[in-house]
Amino acid sequence: MAYTHGRLAVFISSTGDLVCYREAVGEALKDLEIDGKQFEIWPSSPQKPTAKCLMEVRSSDALVLILGDRYGSAAGGSLSVTHLEYREANGSSPRKPIFAYILPSDRRESRQEDFVKEVEGSQFRVCVRVESAKDLKGQVRQSFLAEFARCFKDVWTEQRRKPLPAVADEVLIERELPATHADAFPFLNDLYAQGSHLALHGLRTSLSQRFGDSTDLMGFVHMSTVNLAMRSYEIPSEELETAIHYWDREDVTKRISAVSRYYCQGNALGALGRHRQAIAKYKLALEEDESMAELWKNMGTSYEALHDVAEAEMCFREALARDSRLFEAQLALGQLILRAERDPREALAVLDGIDVGQLSSDQQASVMA
Repeated sequence: MAYTHGRLAVFISSTGDLVCYREAVGEALKDLEIDGKQFEIWPSSPQKPTAKCLMEVRSSDALVLILGDRYGSAAGGSLSVTHLEYREANGSSPRKPIFAYILPSDRRESRQEDFVKEVEGSQFRVCVRVESAKDLKGQVRQSFLAEFARCFKDVWTEQRRKPLPAVADEVLIERELPATHADAFPFLNDLYAQGSHLALHGLRTSLSQRFGDSTDLMGFVHMSTVNLAMRSYEIPSEELETAIHYWDREDVTKRISAVSRYYCQGNALGALGRHRQAIAKYKLALEEDESMAELWKNMGTSYEALHDVAEAEMCFREALARDSRLFEAQLALGQLILRAERDPREALAVLDGIDVGQLSSDQQASVMA
């Protein structure tokens, strides 16, 4: 399911005789703060009813399909409105998640029986048989909570290490690298501000050859190296160790703030899996300045790696108290709640505010699958 806006909208599809079942679905979705679209509550419109229904299907995030005894009257060609709604959702690109629920019956119409077989033969998020309106409400709740957990549970954590890709513009960047130290600093600062960590990492040899072990210039390389490791790229441990020692050098400690120094070292230690040492560095940084939301979030990640759920949650909440839109902290806290098997609605309240556009392409692919 694609979580691309603050509140989900789900189209409820069935024949008109299944009012109590439609209401049960609507109640279940409302409890989860999801908008259930039902033709009964739409305002009057000049559009033809079938066209209006199909337009609403297209604008929804998912479809709940309830199948009872009746097929319904034909509306387009020889298909019923419900069948057309199903085909619209199933034929969309990307295909919308369809949650199908089949009611018990001993006297299903023949065309409806064929429709049920078509639905059961397709691959959806959910296709189950239910016994009553109460059973349906419970099944819908569980289906959507499971779907929500599926989307977010493993988006951020436990990522496999990935090799560093070749940087297409690395040669161009090397050619444009200024010859003087005074010009190189703003050039590298701009690259870092743009998040060009792969390019900066690729320039480490050229920088060393051109400017030697320049304290301020090499700092950009070390910070980019740590950032790449934290994003699950395969960085040799020796490079991370070099970065840690770099921030202990006397000439560096005189040039950068203590909070920046300890924060960077904590990140490098966390990337190495040395989480207790990372936490010790983060705490030193907090003694200098407690306002950095990213620091709290990263310390929470280290606590979670050590299975200290209580401390991890406290850190994630401290991060969000300082920056309520820090999506890494939103995602981390929501996942922690899901993994702890607490009420998924608590996780929903945290995760629902995430701006998917802030996620990396890999994370977006997982969330929006």
